[in-house]
Amino acid sequence: MDPLRERDPRQVGRFALLGRLGSTGTGAVFAGRSPSGRQVAVTVVHDHLAADPAFRDRFAREVAAARRVGGAGTAEVVDADAEAPLPWLATRLVDGPSLARRVAGEGPLPAAEVARLVAGVAEALGSLHAAGLVHGSLTPAAVVLADDGPCLVDLGIARSPEGTRTSTGEPPATFEYLSPEQIRSEPVTPATDVFALGGLLTFAATGRPPFGTGRPATLIDRIERADPDLSRLPDDRLRRLAAACLAKDPAARPAPSDVLTDVLAEVTPATPARRVAPATPGDGPVALTTPVTPVTPVTPVTPVTPVAPADDLPGPRPHRRAVLAAGVLATGAGAAAVGGWLAGWWSTAPPRRAAGPASRTLPGHVGHVYGVA
Repeated sequence: MDPLRERDPRQVGRFALLGRLGSTGTGAVFAGRSPSGRQVAVTVVHDHLAADPAFRDRFAREVAAARRVGGAGTAEVVDADAEAPLPWLATRLVDGPSLARRVAGEGPLPAAEVARLVAGVAEALGSLHAAGLVHGSLTPAAVVLADDGPCLVDLGIARSPEGTRTSTGEPPATFEYLSPEQIRSEPVTPATDVFALGGLLTFAATGRPPFGTGRPATLIDRIERADPDLSRLPDDRLRRLAAACLAKDPAARPAPSDVLTDVLAEVTPATPARRVAPATPGDGPVALTTPVTPVTPVTPVTPVTPVAPADDLPGPRPHRRAVLAAGVLATGAGAAAVGGWLAGWWSTAPPRRAAGPASRTLPGHVGHVYGVA
């Protein structure tokens, strides 16, 4: 998190701003805190977009749609104001480093972790698309690796149509993850996000975008005409999945639900008689199964010899209903003997002692850490 700049606001709505997290095509993103101490990420719309009535209308509609996104893997909307001089949106501040920072610091992810990443992002995209939203700018910096799985922290709400270009007319730093239709300034669709998902998969597994890096003109030609470089992907399954997501034709790309099904098929046991073995980082694909070891038959328990006499037995007195039940169950010639033995023991057994107070250990508090690229 960077310090606030001189012209940055210090308060947005009910949130005090603590620092600057970055910027998107929609606006500047700040770390904020509510009066109760809740931490949020606040996006404040750029001045030139706030002056556009059509943008304001779209912002209000898409914020309302984002409030309905209830699936896992997205930073839910906490508050927003589309009527403010500079419209803003506050979402949950997610703990963890971004995918970009994780790969920059530790290198490519193991194949098993890549599969879990793809499954989590595909699930989040499914929730986003079901609410009528398209992310449109899915990059390694927009995915935070939280403890409970990957989370999309930039929902692409009311993204500017010019958001794929900087003020100088040059492509932004994340240009490598744009789809062919975005380069041609065509409308974005859910298939656009799937193309970016293929780019995330490639980056997470190799540390490089699927079409490499370089001059904007060169990248445009590669994205529109060349095949992606998938040679460094660690196994055939990931290569096939990345190639399908990175198809030039949007209609040829799989839906997020198909991507999720394909990944989950690798971690689901084939039959009830098999179980999934724990994935070890660096061991390759997630599809690791081992047969269940047969259970050794239990040795029969030797009957317990009755204990007598009862006068010296320590411990609590049995409940009166247990005594009556034993008397009822006794049959034949031994019934009277069992009943008499229990009655005698009842009269001589020591009284029960009250149990001492139980103790509890309260859980500790976990702090917040937020990383951006």
